[in-house]
Amino acid sequence: MKRKEKFENRKTVRKTECRRSRNLGSCPAAEVSKLQKTVNSFAYTLEKAHFLDYVQYASNEKRIFRRAFLTGLLRGFGTAVGVTVLGAVIIYLFQALAKSNLPYIADFISDIIDIIEKTRK
Repeated sequence: MKRKEKFENRKTVRKTECRRSRNLGSCPAAEVSKLQKTVNSFAYTLEKAHFLDYVQYASNEKRIFRRAFLTGLLRGFGTAVGVTVLGAVIIYLFQALAKSNLPYIADFISDIIDIIEKTRK
């Protein structure tokens, strides 16, 4: 074996032993430093993402239920208001088209408006 191959084999064995060992004292300082940087980076990422706040929020079931209920209620209310406004705009546009006296479109739209007004009453 050449000298370089022996060194590479020794290096590989050392890394494997360090990974298997529970005692960080047997690991090279460079690997401990790298591990420390990784852990610090992970901790910073969790802190930046407000992970602790999320865990506290997720552990309170009443708060989750209350927020989900109110969210659903407001979405339903918003949908109802949106459909009403959109329907009113469409009816207004149909009435404007009916008054424009276009040959076939005006008759068709006036029939639709008559049907809508009959169902309102």
